[in-house]
Amino acid sequence: MSKKIVTIDLAILMSNVIPYYDTMASNGFQISGSFIENGPLKDMSIDQNSLSIILCNIILPLVKRIGMENVHVIYEQNDMVHFLNQNKDSEVYNIDFHSDCLDYMNEPMVGPHSWASYGLDNGLISEYHWIGADNSNMDEVTSYDIKRATIRALNPFTLLDAQELIISLSSNWFTNSQMPVINTIMQTIKIVGGKLPEVENYPNERQA
Repeated sequence: MSKKIVTIDLAILMSNVIPYYDTMASNGFQISGSFIENGPLKDMSIDQNSLSIILCNIILPLVKRIGMENVHVIYEQNDMVHFLNQNKDSEVYNIDFHSDCLDYMNEPMVGPHSWASYGLDNGLISEYHWIGADNSNMDEVTSYDIKRATIRALNPFTLLDAQELIISLSSNWFTNSQMPVINTIMQTIKIVGGKLPEVENYPNERQA
């Protein structure tokens, strides 16, 4: 059954540092968890403006309206494949630093940056909206016809009729000192929704 799905990759909260990591990776540097934890940008703060918009204007109103049975938390965005397979031909709004429209054809598994390509190629997504950070590369080249906006330009009311909310923790982008923001989001969802969401994991559904 078709649905309107909002998915949020919490890595967007680290928009202050992701361009640096992306540049390093494009030059062949291996970005490891230890590098993020101990690297030169380890003390950078999270994007407070994006946090306010995402938590106050999107997550909390949606949790209150759609109920916890329609709120899901996953570790990484590649588990979006599970929800797309359940809700074929869905309209998807992805709040994410990256478009997640990379090629997956030569990979054994759909990745966190290619799940949207997989969904579009296989008729699982009827309309795809990418909502990036203010400093995302919104001119990122993709062969797909997608709609683009930045989070500050987004009218959050356009999302509040969604039927499903999926939050990706993407905790590998956060240092230990930045991790409390994830706990804050989870605990706030508990206050509004009445229970702490369990983190779901679907490793057997990621085959390309």
